[in-house]
Amino acid sequence: MTVYKTVFDVTEAGWQTWPMPALGLSMIAAGFFLLLKKKASSRLAVAFLCFAFLWTGLTGWFTYGEYHAVRLAIAEGRTKFTEGIVERFTPMPKSGHALESFCIGGRCFTYSDFVVTTGFNNAASHGGPMKNGMKARVTYVGIDHAVKLRNVIIKLEIEDKDKKEKEDKK
Repeated sequence: MTVYKTVFDVTEAGWQTWPMPALGLSMIAAGFFLLLKKKASSRLAVAFLCFAFLWTGLTGWFTYGEYHAVRLAIAEGRTKFTEGIVERFTPMPKSGHALESFCIGGRCFTYSDFVVTTGFNNAASHGGPMKNGMKARVTYVGIDHAVKLRNVIIKLEIEDKDKKEKEDKK
């Protein structure tokens, strides 16, 4: 019997992309400070404020929008599941510039530490758990992005060999 341990679960992780719009809020505060203290020309301060509001609105819309879509899919039971041996694992280089990918049970997944997402995105080159040949279970949701449909990993469980050995010894 395979014993699994959960390495990522969006229901426990929450809205982990909140720093993107939070950065925008700090830029808005800085823009108002510049405008009120006359530390920069008013045109520059207004332009900076416009950019900050745009940044905050767009990053909030897209990051919370994906998180909300995932939570809705979970609530409505529209999640998908696959289990098996990790195949065709392609690690992401430490520098990024490529997505990490793997397939299980005919379903393929791509992710990167450098891609802002609600789902799992911890590449092996940055401490992530994935490797070829390991047993894993993936719960995922298909999210329709502007470019293409992407499988977002909302729960990742990997074989816990240490726990399995303890269970076998009992």
